[in-house]
Amino acid sequence: MSNESYRIPQDVDAPIPIFAWEMTEVVVAIMVIGVGIIMRFYPRPICGDLSHDDG
Repeated sequence: MSNESYRIPQDVDAPIPIFAWEMTEVVVAIMVIGVGIIMRFYPRPICGDLSHDDG
């Protein structure tokens, strides 16, 4: 057998991208997802009811 069959790739132990994030990035991502969920379920209380007429 040739020596080429025993080569190990250099990046075989490269981290999975989400685990390579800093803790701050993980917290910001969770906050963005949370705000997105809240805006999806409760858009009127946050943005105000724009359909009413004051006059």
